[in-house]
Amino acid sequence: LKPKYFYDDYGSDLFENITELPEYYLTRAETSIINTISSDLMRTLDPTEIVELGSGSSVKTQSFLNNWDYEASQRTFIPFDVSRSIVENASKSFLASYPKLNIHGIIGDFERHLEKIPKPSGKRLILFLGSTLGNLDPEFQVKFLTNIHDLLLPLDRLLIGIDLVKNETLLNAAYNDSAGITAKFNKNILSVLNNRVGSNFDEHNFEHYAYYNQNTTRVEMHLVSKTKHDVFLPKINLHATFRSEETIWTESSYKFTKETIEDVLVQSGLRIAQWHTDKLSSFALVLVGLR
Repeated sequence: LKPKYFYDDYGSDLFENITELPEYYLTRAETSIINTISSDLMRTLDPTEIVELGSGSSVKTQSFLNNWDYEASQRTFIPFDVSRSIVENASKSFLASYPKLNIHGIIGDFERHLEKIPKPSGKRLILFLGSTLGNLDPEFQVKFLTNIHDLLLPLDRLLIGIDLVKNETLLNAAYNDSAGITAKFNKNILSVLNNRVGSNFDEHNFEHYAYYNQNTTRVEMHLVSKTKHDVFLPKINLHATFRSEETIWTESSYKFTKETIEDVLVQSGLRIAQWHTDKLSSFALVLVGLR
């Protein structure tokens, strides 16, 4: 299953909770980089508009807005997320904090609805934060970034968050938190399927399982069937029989080195303009331009 199906409103809220967990280093590392670079980056780029893909609550984005001349004419922020409530709440919050900023919220799937982004009103900065690129398999990483390429003009930039290859113990802990929030998030995909295709998945028949696969440099997240049982998905007329210990593969989270992300970017017609990491080199923000 594609991990985008985690994200109904409840799943989006669960993920926001995950980002605050002690084991989940990614958000803290990324935020530390953003706080370090946002002032110089916004002064140098001075974009007319900011587009944030998979925006969530856009908490991290505030550092960019606070260092942006957002009161200048025709400055626009475009949050793009699959969750209506997330987009609405973030937009209302930003309108209250930045009353002169234009907000154009988009509710959609960034794999299918990028054409809904309006034509640029000036220089554009696209944000794709939170290591979401790593949720795509390699061929889809190139396909997605090629689509982003087509949204950029020569002076535009893309800022991507990527999780870096690191100690296996840290990676495993990040996806197996002691509070069990990630397990709830993982199982929520079954609830989303039940709501969308009328299936009869019972989350009590499955348990959360996540581990780092060194051979593929990715964390894999699965739901493991506890017992033999059947499931029916009526809207797609599918019967599924699960054996005991058979799994549903719900997420891949690829980890990168500078060399591997550069290879993906080159294939997509893009280049690294700037490379920024946190103090422990556990996470990177990559500023990207056209080749």
